[in-house]
Amino acid sequence: MRKVPVPIDSLPDIVFCKDREGLYVECNKAFEALFGRTREEILGLRDNDFIPQTHADLFYTEDQSIIHEGCTIRSDSWIKTPDGNFVLFDVVKIPLRDASGAIIGVFGTGRDITDRESLRIKLEQSEQRLRQAHALAGMGHWEWNLVTNTCYWSEEYYEVIGHDTNKLVASCHSMTDITHPDDRKILDDFMSAVFSANPDPIFRLEYRIITATGAVRTISTQGEVIFDSYGTPSKICGVTRDISQVKASRKTIEQLKSALDNSSEAVLIHTGRGKFLYVNQAVADIYRYSVQDFLHRVRLWDLDPAITAENIDRVMQTVREQKAVHLELNNRRSNGEVFPAHIRVEQHFHDGEEFFLVIVRDLTEERQKQRAWEALIAKNTVLENMNDAIFIHEVDGRLLEVNQKTLEMYRIEFGDESYQRAITYDIAKDLSGPDNDLAGLTALWQRVINGEIARFEWQARRPLDGSLFYVEVILRKISLYNREVILANVRDITEQRELREQIISSLREKELMLKEIHHRVKNNMQVVSSLLNLQSYHARDNHEIVTILAECQERVRSMSLIHERLYRSENLSHIDFSEYIQSLAHGLFRSYVAAPRQIHFHTDVDAVPLDINTAIPLGLILNELISNALKHAFTLHQTGNLTVTLRSSAEQMALCVIDDGVGLPEGFDATSGGSLGLELVRTLALQLSGTFSLTHHAGGGSCAMVEFPFRKG
Repeated sequence: MRKVPVPIDSLPDIVFCKDREGLYVECNKAFEALFGRTREEILGLRDNDFIPQTHADLFYTEDQSIIHEGCTIRSDSWIKTPDGNFVLFDVVKIPLRDASGAIIGVFGTGRDITDRESLRIKLEQSEQRLRQAHALAGMGHWEWNLVTNTCYWSEEYYEVIGHDTNKLVASCHSMTDITHPDDRKILDDFMSAVFSANPDPIFRLEYRIITATGAVRTISTQGEVIFDSYGTPSKICGVTRDISQVKASRKTIEQLKSALDNSSEAVLIHTGRGKFLYVNQAVADIYRYSVQDFLHRVRLWDLDPAITAENIDRVMQTVREQKAVHLELNNRRSNGEVFPAHIRVEQHFHDGEEFFLVIVRDLTEERQKQRAWEALIAKNTVLENMNDAIFIHEVDGRLLEVNQKTLEMYRIEFGDESYQRAITYDIAKDLSGPDNDLAGLTALWQRVINGEIARFEWQARRPLDGSLFYVEVILRKISLYNREVILANVRDITEQRELREQIISSLREKELMLKEIHHRVKNNMQVVSSLLNLQSYHARDNHEIVTILAECQERVRSMSLIHERLYRSENLSHIDFSEYIQSLAHGLFRSYVAAPRQIHFHTDVDAVPLDINTAIPLGLILNELISNALKHAFTLHQTGNLTVTLRSSAEQMALCVIDDGVGLPEGFDATSGGSLGLELVRTLALQLSGTFSLTHHAGGGSCAMVEFPFRKG
């Protein structure tokens, strides 16, 4: 089953990969942050290079079980961060396989679960798993409660010390009894150190014991002293393994030489001061020195740039403490070329003389393969938790791959056969609904091939039950598997689409309701206008009252026109003011001009939609200014021009009514004088946070201007 690429650096959980030898070959940003190291610093390291040896042994045992048994292991692991804090991780590790299915390493993820409840129970479970891991590794687990003076020895521990569980009681006295008499002082010194002023909580001991058959074994014990709240030792626990074989005398260098000379492994032997005692031809080939050069003039620091004659004692001491170390570091050839190498160093003794056995492997070719492998991991190692269905197509449209979410979304049965069946489906025939524009898809596909990213909605069909649903599709061309392919991200939007339709339906209902409101307001204003007209008829003998009522009618009509425009408009929040000006002026000309053709009306208005809060006061202002000009600017039978302009800028709007009539009376004060109509104009201008001015026009007549802040509709 193929996977779909996912960038692991975007994941919040730690992600890592190790090869069969336990070397890190990949990790994500979360893993780097956890250990305070960069990816470049982590790759090539083993667990014991940056975590405690006890945990490293456990992880190595788990990894080997996964590699050799193909199993999945899930465990909770405490990790010590660089700042000294401990974090509990839920770690899942699975076999990492290549394209042929062969296990090539371990792939793992970890999630921070430090804040979970019942950490004590988790810790006990972790201890149980640790015991199981020790059993797999041939280690025996033991505990000594110093408060109750009771001991616990695991069955594996009995196997390590070579005694029967039914015949030897677990106790500190039994341990002393089976310890070789010459080594009992080691235990005595250890207990003295435990109860000293500054005991070291971590310890490691090597001593001999005598088995039930009388055989002598050398064992290695490492563990931890646990203290109570008062700082007093309360418990000692540890693991023990048989290292008799390690301590046994190895063959002499002369016996090894024959085999090593013909070995393909690069093997060398040197002293603690870096002088070479033996190198085989494979070493000479790697470093490009002759064997004689190694034996007579080359020293260890000529090969390793990190080693000098001054620090070699400290470097070798590290090996002495660990007995054997694995390193990946840069080495140097005779021509100065630096190359990556895997180094295994072991401390040995022969006839009381210390020497170091080193096996070297040139990693140059492996690193090249590793880079190709990293690309494979980035493309094919995918966490199957993506929310989108993924389709990968050839540029000709053939379907190459899908992910598990695709099977879920299209309700295709799970299993390897389902993946194979899924990629045989025809998109147009099997997975597409009847409402789609397949012809348009062909043209769109070509644009995607040319580099465009396409996003559209699509009616999808489930091939097994024929049910329809709606999806959002994003198409883009990417490079994958060393070729160009079309990647389709498909997201189910059926619920969002239904919700959108409900919202649109609700908006339509509200628009109809708002139109009805504007219509009723307009009708109510028409009733008011009719009442004013009726009242004017009954007061027809009083010319002054008739004039006032007529002016009121025009004002009501100017507001009524606004509501009429709104309920007839497609946009219920704004009106086209230029059309409004024409309708308003037409009505005023009929009311005030005996011969309308004598006065020519002109407009020069910017196309700016106005909302109702601006349109109503501005309409009333325009009504007063046009009616005022028609009543006072032109004498009987006089011809002339009346012009309305509306100009808008980024922050300001200006309305002007200009006539070429008789002009303003001498000494006229526009700021305080004038009729009720002009007083109304000044008030409405202030309502718009604007100003009003009435001045002589340069070409004769007058110019009334209202300026106010621009309110974009």
